[in-house]
Amino acid sequence: KRTRLGSKEIPIFQYCRDEGRVLLTTSNKLLLRKDCPPGAYYIDPLQLETCLCHILVLHGIILRPANFLARCVVCNGSIVEVVDNDELRNEVLKANNNYTGNMDGIKAIYSCDFCLQAYWWSNEPGSSSSRVKNTAEHLFNLLLCAGVPYEG
Repeated sequence: KRTRLGSKEIPIFQYCRDEGRVLLTTSNKLLLRKDCPPGAYYIDPLQLETCLCHILVLHGIILRPANFLARCVVCNGSIVEVVDNDELRNEVLKANNNYTGNMDGIKAIYSCDFCLQAYWWSNEPGSSSSRVKNTAEHLFNLLLCAGVPYEG
């Protein structure tokens, strides 16, 4: 993205400096620019897990498993349980294209508190929730082996 006046300055560089953010990129060329902010980090697309470990250790991140799977993948809102409220449950299902699939064995429905994206848990091996859980467990174990600390 270029500025409106044709400047070659890249706006994301200024955002990083202004907001104290770290730039993560898969572009070696971007890192070579003279105005690239300090602390920018190259992500090797073929070594994503290794890069994740390095970034978290480098920045002193502490893992908090209680917060895993707590953000909406659509809008980054908070995921909350839809309590025993049929009206709210119907509103959530309506917001998700009137989902009418098999809800047998689904005890709880969760929803984003902002966009109403629905989530529910299924232990079926092929379900998206089961795949997400397995991936989170894999990454958590990988990060522990890399020395990333955790609480909880």
